Amino acid sequence: MKNVVDKYLTAYGRLSIKYLVKENLDVIVIADFSTIYTVYLKNSTDRLREFLERIEHDPVLSKIKAVREGHVFIVDYQLVLNVRSIIGAFYLAKALYPKLFKDIDPDKLHEEFFEKWFGIPYRGIWFYPEPWKTNATLS
Repeated sequence: MKNVVDKYLTAYGRLSIKYLVKENLDVIVIADFSTIYTVYLKNSTDRLREFLERIEHDPVLSKIKAVREGHVFIVDYQLVLNVRSIIGAFYLAKALYPKLFKDIDPDKLHEEFFEKWFGIPYRGIWFYPEPWKTNATLS
C-alpha cells in the first residue's frame, strides 16, 4: 500500500476531488480535526455513519474504489498527531490488515492508555468504522 498524497503534500493540505478519483484509492483515511464526529465526549456514531453515507452516495466520490468497497475510515486527529499516534497506528493496522492483527484490540490498548497514563476512564469515539467489530474486512 502506498501513500498517494506524498508527492503533493509534505505535511497537510488540500487535494482536489479530481485527483482522488484519478488515483482510484484503495483506502481513504480522514482525520477529524473538528470534534464534530470524534472525541472523548462523543458516544454515538450516528453522525459518522451519516457522513460516510454522504460520501458513498456522492456521484463523484462513489467512483473511487475505497468508497465503493467501504474502505473509508475516520480517525480522531489526536490519534495521528500526538503521543497517542501509536494507538492510531494500531487502529489502522487492525482495519487494513485484520488477519495479521487478529490478536490486537486497539480499543483495549487505548483504554489501557487512558487509565494508566491519563488516570481517567476510557470513553469516546476515536476511529470509525471498526470493521473488526462488524466482520467487514478488506478484500
